[in-house]
Amino acid sequence: MNPIRVFLIRALAPAALLLCLTVPAFGRQAPTDVLGLTPGMSDTEVQRRLEKIGEVVRGKDRLKQTWKLRDPRYGYLVVRFDEEWRMHWVTALAREGGRRVRYRDIGDPAFATHTGGHFYHWTIPDRRGSGTWTVVARGGDPRYLDSVSIQASAMRQALTPTHQRAGPASPAPDTP
Repeated sequence: MNPIRVFLIRALAPAALLLCLTVPAFGRQAPTDVLGLTPGMSDTEVQRRLEKIGEVVRGKDRLKQTWKLRDPRYGYLVVRFDEEWRMHWVTALAREGGRRVRYRDIGDPAFATHTGGHFYHWTIPDRRGSGTWTVVARGGDPRYLDSVSIQASAMRQALTPTHQRAGPASPAPDTP
């Protein structure tokens, strides 16, 4: 066999194998959801998922809701819907005294933008073609987060904070 060919096979085969092993892993380096929730999900789907792990404690039938969770990692969750009742953003707050969540449990910090303190931002392409999502993990500890959020891109429509799903019209917000 030609010595150059043997050299190329011995040199390139391990590199090709390494490339094959790292390409699938790259796709898992960035988070894609928070507790199974992603921007654009219907309120019905969000509530179906959240009712398995918690209960609404504030804002039932409103665009912004607070949930108390029975998850060992997260104590509370705040979710915001847009005017079409699609999830716009969600923030899960770490449970005090609960199982701690590392930033790397959310996504590989090497693939995130690190902005001041302990803030990690991952930008995720939206599979439905409506822009991107941003996942933000933040905390006061270099290893463990205090909260994690996912939100739709700015391309989403503007939100109306006092919109209510059913019942009488919401009162005007207090102004200073």
